[in-house]
Amino acid sequence: MQEIIDLADEYKLPIIADEVYYGMSYDKEMPFHAFGDMTSKVPIIALGALSKIYCVPGWRTGWMMVYNNNGYFDHVLENLNKHSMILLHPNAIAQAATSKILEEVPDSFFEGMKDLLRASSHTAFDRLSTIKGVTPIKASAAMYMMV
Repeated sequence: MQEIIDLADEYKLPIIADEVYYGMSYDKEMPFHAFGDMTSKVPIIALGALSKIYCVPGWRTGWMMVYNNNGYFDHVLENLNKHSMILLHPNAIAQAATSKILEEVPDSFFEGMKDLLRASSHTAFDRLSTIKGVTPIKASAAMYMMV
């Protein structure tokens, strides 16, 4: 990640970080690191989603965090605010539940979910590894596996 940040800094490029699985690493050897926490020089737009980290598929509720380092995104923020008014919005139930979910779901929920994902991932890897011609790649986060 640091190499990406250094390259972006060298060429004066912003980073758009897809962080919809924010914090979901279940491998203690490979913890999650957010791009926004790793630099104060490079401008970053990080995208997050309720459906992935809180396991509510289909809710299509997300957010964008803008790290406006060095004022790079001053004009972009103005236009993002305008565009946010014309996008499709989630249904009323998802909108009403979002603030409660963000405020009240304890950290223990994430630890339990990561334990479940780790166990499911290891089971899938072990079973797929027994199939001739199939080579799975062990996952360390998220809810999918590359094969």
